[in-house]
Amino acid sequence: MTNIFLSYRAHDSVYLTDRLSAMLADHFGRRHVFRDQDSLLLGALYPQRIRHAMQRCTVMIAVIGPHWLDARLPNGARRIDDPKDWVRMELCLGFDRAIPVIPVLLDGTALPTAAELPADIGKLAHSQYWQIRHQSTEADIRELIDKLDPEAGPPSPVAPVDVPNTKDNNTQYNVAGEHGTIISNNGSGTARVRMKRNVWR
Repeated sequence: MTNIFLSYRAHDSVYLTDRLSAMLADHFGRRHVFRDQDSLLLGALYPQRIRHAMQRCTVMIAVIGPHWLDARLPNGARRIDDPKDWVRMELCLGFDRAIPVIPVLLDGTALPTAAELPADIGKLAHSQYWQIRHQSTEADIRELIDKLDPEAGPPSPVAPVDVPNTKDNNTQYNVAGEHGTIISNNGSGTARVRMKRNVWR
């Protein structure tokens, strides 16, 4: 069973991590998706619970936004250079356990290079990444879920649409694609688009 651990910096990507966590939990179940704000009970010992979750996860997702790499400590040093930085420790454990560590890059954020990272998490620079864009957040997350779920099959085929027998040449019938996109091309004037609802898994 897929157990997912979400690693992120709150000030850098909390808006997206909220949605990502919710959609992953809807698909896999909340007990299979660990995010500190969603999964820790009141009174839980943070370090102990985080380490336990990291030990049982089978996939780690590192959410990387525009300020992930240059987040600073009060003394001005980069957080990622601190061996006690939680994000760095999470990634170290993921690589030590040889589980997939997937960088999820937000809104065009570049994948950090090995030269920009501490040596113990330098592998992140060579990891296959995924991108989530603000204008297509939910579609990008759904595609990520499809890739994470080993039991996910291909999308259900589009159900055929019954086109009425009509002599009205000004009416064009279209079928929505997998993500609901309709392309209507009617060169004779005004096009009226009628939508038939289909449900995909």
